[in-house]
Amino acid sequence: MFLTTSSLHRLTIFLLAVGLSAVSVTAPAQTLAPVNPSGIQSLRVKAVEAKIERREIQEKAKQDEAREQAAKRHFFLPLLHAKSDEVETFYNTSNWLAPLQQIKFLYGFGQGSKSLSVDLASMQFPIGVQTSFGSSVTAPGTKGVADKTTDSATQALERLKAGGDFYVRTAYPLIAIGSSDKANMFTVFSISTLGLNISGFGDEATITESTEHNFNTGIEAYGQYGAIGGKGFVYANYKGGLQTVQTDFARSVGLAHKNFGMSQLAAGIQFGGFMRVGFQRFFGPPAAFGITRGELSKWHLVLQIMPLKK
Repeated sequence: MFLTTSSLHRLTIFLLAVGLSAVSVTAPAQTLAPVNPSGIQSLRVKAVEAKIERREIQEKAKQDEAREQAAKRHFFLPLLHAKSDEVETFYNTSNWLAPLQQIKFLYGFGQGSKSLSVDLASMQFPIGVQTSFGSSVTAPGTKGVADKTTDSATQALERLKAGGDFYVRTAYPLIAIGSSDKANMFTVFSISTLGLNISGFGDEATITESTEHNFNTGIEAYGQYGAIGGKGFVYANYKGGLQTVQTDFARSVGLAHKNFGMSQLAAGIQFGGFMRVGFQRFFGPPAAFGITRGELSKWHLVLQIMPLKK
C-alpha cells in the first residue's frame, strides 16, 4: 500500500499534534508565587507619601510664584488686581483669616503709663484690604489719678494712643517697594481705625462716664533694612492723620474742636523675625489735654511680637 504525498503531509501533522499534546499533559504546572500582604501595604504607604510630597512641592511652587508676582508688581497700588494668595503673601499670612497678628506693649517714660494692645484676628480680602479686630488695656500713669475710678485727661489720651478698649483697623497699600524676601522694603498705607471705649471696662469709667467712640484716618509710611547678618532688620515708620472724637469727649478734655491732628514716629530693631524693640513718640495738641508739650511728646518704649514669615 503506497501513501501519496498529501497523505504523508496529513500523517506528519497528526503525529506532531499528538506529540505536543503529550508534552503539555506531562509538563509540570507552574505555581504562582505567594502574595506578601506587607509588601502591598508598603507600596501603598510609599504611594501616599509620594502624593503628599508632590502636593507640598506644588504648594511651595505656588507660594514662590506668588512672591515673584508680588515682587514684579508695580510699586503703586500693588494689590489692585492681586489674587487671594498674593494678598495673603503680601500680608505675611497663609489664610484669609489669621489670628493674633500683633501683640504690642507701650510704656510712657515720665508719666509711667502702660498699655497692652492685641490684634485678635485679621482678615485679608481679595481686593487687597486687611481688616484687623483688636483690644487694648491701659493702666494710668502718675498724672491725674486723684479719682481712680474715672479717666483723667491724660488717661483719656493714652486710650486714644492705644486705639481704644476695642478697635477695628483697615489697611490698604498705596506704595510697596522691596526685595522678594522682604528683608528690605518701603511701604505707604492708608490706615483707618475705629475705636470704642466702654465705660466700666477694666473697673474704670471713661472721662465722659459713657461709652465713647473715636475715629482716626491717615497715612502710614514704613521702611525696613536687613541687618544682624540677615537675622533681623532695623525699621522706622511715621503715621499722620486726623483724629475725630465725640463732642462730649472734646468738651470734657477742653478741646475747642472734636477734630484734631494726631501723629506718631517710631523706630527700632526686629530680632529673629518676630520680636521688635523700639521707641515711639506721639504728636498732637497738648494744651487740649491739660498737659505740656514735653509730657505729650515723651518717648514710649515699644515691645512688639510679630508673626513669623511664611
